[in-house]
Amino acid sequence: MVMPQGLQCLDESGRVVLEVTDRLTRFVAAIDVPAGASGSVQLPEGTAWVSVINNNSPAVRGSAYRPSVTVDGNNVLSYGTNTAYGTGVTNCTLLVGVY
Repeated sequence: MVMPQGLQCLDESGRVVLEVTDRLTRFVAAIDVPAGASGSVQLPEGTAWVSVINNNSPAVRGSAYRPSVTVDGNNVLSYGTNTAYGTGVTNCTLLVGVY
């Protein structure tokens, strides 16, 4: 089996059990975001991904909303208060990366 690039895992018999030949994920940062905070981070080249962790913080004004997260054409990830759903925001952690 010849692979030009990627990851290939074999079992003890030499059979392929996992083969990834396109792109692997790269973790870039964990960003703690206090309620109502905003900011940005420059990401390396690639397609951005984001996962939001709520941190079990109490809701504000009866409801909690994740921050608004955008990535522009220069791969700058920006985050801030999500005003589309009101003012109830919560502390969270953003896990960000590229693939």
